Amino acid sequence: MRAILSRIGVFVLVLMGTASAALAWGSATHAYIETRLNNKGPLLKLNQIYGGMGTDAFNYMFEQPNEMAYLTIATHCQPLPVWRLALLPTAKAEAFGFVSHNNLWGADFYAHEPGCPANTPPLSGYIFDKGAQLQDAVESDPTYGPALVGLGLPTELEAEIFRDLAEFSVDILVKRRDPAIGQKVATAALLRSPEFPLLLVLAYSRGLAASTGLSNQEAAKMIRAEEAEFRLRTIAYGQVLTLDDATAIQQISEQMAQLAQTLLALNGVTPVPPPEALVPLINFAIGQGVILCEPDFAANIDLTITNVKTNLAAHGISY
Repeated sequence: MRAILSRIGVFVLVLMGTASAALAWGSATHAYIETRLNNKGPLLKLNQIYGGMGTDAFNYMFEQPNEMAYLTIATHCQPLPVWRLALLPTAKAEAFGFVSHNNLWGADFYAHEPGCPANTPPLSGYIFDKGAQLQDAVESDPTYGPALVGLGLPTELEAEIFRDLAEFSVDILVKRRDPAIGQKVATAALLRSPEFPLLLVLAYSRGLAASTGLSNQEAAKMIRAEEAEFRLRTIAYGQVLTLDDATAIQQISEQMAQLAQTLLALNGVTPVPPPEALVPLINFAIGQGVILCEPDFAANIDLTITNVKTNLAAHGISY
């Protein structure tokens, strides 16, 4: 464990989404949902938790947009191949979590429904709606509103960033509901079965190769590499969530500000403000999101859990 933890310092703790890879519930929220979907022993449950988070493994390939687009759509909208390929108990646990996350009828559907190419773009859902409210709250603030306008963000990128900020806010609230959730997130990533990246390769590498011009070998290598980086980021994020709220929000804000240097540049924002200029804005926004989401986040998560349980049973998915 010490060797792995010593390596994660070079990785970004948390990452923002972009308009082309909309997120929904955050990692801690997905982890919490998995703890409530069934009753399994510790090892199976940890693998299920990681599978529930791992659907988002490819949402951060900002410099490879074509590959990111294919993999994020495939994992969120075509999850059943992973379930069919899983044979061993730990693989079934990972696949169960993975499928429960999907955009079609899984946990993410209730955060930004709909959200797959056959449907219209997301127009509603808890995170979609809270992101818009949070954006309005920050824009109307006399201090941070002008700072936000001064960034000159593209319209859809700004909206997507506020959805992601709302996710972090809900993760903080989930941490209050389950103070051990950060440790569960980190431990699930540390102990995830090595079958998970193999399932992803078997399910998606050929499609990735066909859609992007990569060889099958290159596609498989890319999937394994991205999952490995996601695993390390998830360990680090879980460790952040073991801290008190104020410290966790500050660390998330600092890391997001660092990432923003690349993200804003890739989206044509110039000049890119230095990280120290962004940290207070991000910190304020996450704090405001906590205030906005606190009255109703628990009811929405509980409703998501109830609906996902029903939908998993309707699709014959259990282990």
